[in-house]
Amino acid sequence: METFNFSFANGKLNLEDCMRHFLIRYTAALFLLLALAAQSTTAQVRISGTVVDVDTQEGVAGVSIRAVKGRYGTISSEAGRFYIEANPGDTLEFSMISYVRYEFLVPAISGTFTISMKRQVITRRCRRSRS
Repeated sequence: METFNFSFANGKLNLEDCMRHFLIRYTAALFLLLALAAQSTTAQVRISGTVVDVDTQEGVAGVSIRAVKGRYGTISSEAGRFYIEANPGDTLEFSMISYVRYEFLVPAISGTFTISMKRQVITRRCRRSRS
């Protein structure tokens, strides 16, 4: 706990000096806290848009969208729409079974984007049995 030293001038408590000291110290601390809070909230940008199939141009539902270096993500809606907040410079990875993964570099400003995903063709080789 902090203690305050009160000064006496001519045997009287100088309350004005004490209040000035208090206001300066705690105003500076409050300003620092507000500056840190503002910096952390303005650092992220809002990325929204639609994930579409490159061939049909229809929305793709259930696409996993996650930050490669972060611990956050989302999933596209039934119409392929998504919304995520990310830091500028982060890489978002769009992935879904039967589609090629797509990486998106988050720009410095918020925006709405269309992400086109290409179907991945999976072929399986059959072995012939030797008789």
